[in-house]
This record gives sequence, structure tokens and C-alpha cells, in this order.
Amino acid sequence: MRTGRLRADLDELIDEMKVNGFEELPVYARCAKEVAALPLHHNDPFDRLIVAQAKCENLRLLTNDDQLPPYSDLVIAV
Repeated sequence: MRTGRLRADLDELIDEMKVNGFEELPVYARCAKEVAALPLHHNDPFDRLIVAQAKCENLRLLTNDDQLPPYSDLVIAV
């Protein structure tokens, strides 16, 4: 299902990520498992996955989604 929220040229976005030093982060099974332990603050499975991944990898997740910060101190609303 497409929500229409991402309005970007994906090829350009990928190129810019490389130029700016971003690294892709694979989804490991141990991180996917963490999704099941999350409370249901949010229904979007992808958003829940990236929260779980941030927790699992001890990384900060910057988001404009105000439903995500209750999951962890690692999730920061901007």
C-alpha cells in the first residue's frame, strides 16, 4: 500500500545519501524480533520496524512522526 508520504526521486535520494556519508543498515533477524516486543503505540509496520532497529542497534531515530518518540529515548521528534 502506498501512502504518498514520500515525495522524492528515489535515485536522487540514494545518490545524496551516499554523497553525504549515510550507510545502509540491513535488517537483522534480532532487530525484526524486537518488533514483537514493542507496545502498540503505532500501527505502521515499517515505522515499528525502524524503531525496533534503532533500539536494537542503539542508534538515534530522527522523525517528524509524533507517535514514535514514546517507544524509546532513542526516537527524537524533529
